[in-house]
Amino acid sequence: MKLFTIKNTSDWDNSANPGGVRKVTYVSGVDSYQDTAYILPAWNTRDWIINLHGHGSLGNQLFIRQDVRNNWLKLFLELGLSVMTADLRGNAWMCPEAATDLHCLVEWMRSEYGAERFVLVAGSMGGTGSLAYSVLYPEDISAVVAYCPATDIGRYHGLIKNDNRPVIKEISAAIEYAYGGRPADLPDLFAKHSACANHEKLKGMNVLVIHGVEDLTIPVSESRNLAENIHSSKTFEYIEIKDGTHDSILAEPVLAPFLKRQ
Repeated sequence: MKLFTIKNTSDWDNSANPGGVRKVTYVSGVDSYQDTAYILPAWNTRDWIINLHGHGSLGNQLFIRQDVRNNWLKLFLELGLSVMTADLRGNAWMCPEAATDLHCLVEWMRSEYGAERFVLVAGSMGGTGSLAYSVLYPEDISAVVAYCPATDIGRYHGLIKNDNRPVIKEISAAIEYAYGGRPADLPDLFAKHSACANHEKLKGMNVLVIHGVEDLTIPVSESRNLAENIHSSKTFEYIEIKDGTHDSILAEPVLAPFLKRQ
């Protein structure tokens, strides 16, 4: 089965384009789903940042959301790193189809741009997906930075399934829809996507997890659980922000030194 078809590439005509962003339309071989990625090659096309968006956003979040643009995109450009973002089926929480599509994007970037090393940087649903992808395809990833992630999607769903806040209800429903059911009905599938359950696969890469203690969207216990499982690894770093909320930690000055060490 052919897993990936590039349908079209063009300059991204948008006021948020910092210059040089290419919009890539592709068709998944899994189910013929058509989706979009944004490619920003730098002078260095060997080392790439893959930025995954949060729930309720799309791949263009890196360019149009001001706090993400100011804190992350600016840094990526200053470091001369090439960047790729993708819609990845919207609120898919790195379901199997989204993970397969991302893997195909990675393989295409190796062929198209000579890409060699990939660093995942993302927060919230994106941070969750970054860790899930890293245990599903550890051979693809050199390093991962996850802000306020759910480190076990099935467990997180259990924590929020009775939460009546509108955005949390939306997240719970999105997880069930993307995975085709509840974790209780699909335990093996959710376990496969759990960073906690598969933490051994993270030991071949450098991992930085940042979480705010005051996070009301994804509780800090999610990152603490992973830290407890993987604390003995010399390549794992966990930073907890005492007064940090779900979004405030994006501005914490921890990303630049980590990326420079890579």
